[in-house]
Amino acid sequence: MDAGEGNDTLVIDGDLSNMDTVSSIQISDSEWTNVRNFENLRLVGNGSVGGVDNSYDITLTNSFIASNHDEDGLLNIINDNGHATKVDGAN
Repeated sequence: MDAGEGNDTLVIDGDLSNMDTVSSIQISDSEWTNVRNFENLRLVGNGSVGGVDNSYDITLTNSFIASNHDEDGLLNIINDNGHATKVDGAN
């Protein structure tokens, strides 16, 4: 998956509420093999969904970071807990 030019975000959205034996969403080096040209990695669905705690177990490799970063060499990782982290009155 090649994001190409511009500011691009790879979004991973997990929900473990229907999984009895899985304790986390696991992403290892093999999932990153053909991913390139993303500046942002956004993790969605963290926290509690349907009474089940969702979490991520992610392995970031040097190769993945070298292939995915902004013009300053930074890969932005955004942890999005959704409405659970929203402050009253904030947009």
